[in-house]
Amino acid sequence: MTRETSRLLLHGGTLIDGAGAPPMSKASVLPEGDRVVRGGPDGSIGRVPGTTPMDVSWKTIVPGLIDLHHHSTFDADMRAHVKNGVTGIRFAGLVR
Repeated sequence: MTRETSRLLLHGGTLIDGAGAPPMSKASVLPEGDRVVRGGPDGSIGRVPGTTPMDVSWKTIVPGLIDLHHHSTFDADMRAHVKNGVTGIRFAGLVR
């Protein structure tokens, strides 16, 4: 038995793209797997077959978070970071 999955089309949120542009209010984002395949002002993506629209007004959409001061090398800590949206780490060395 297979379970049909649908992709989400996020709309209405504030998009911070991580590339240095100012935050974009009322944005739409189409994630696919672990990537963002489209993003822009609401309505710029249009209707995409197989997607479920999700209103994320009053939310902020970011592609990933960066931990700029991290000391741990434990696998469990790395998995926890990924689970919580951290996609980049700056290793600050081991504490002795």
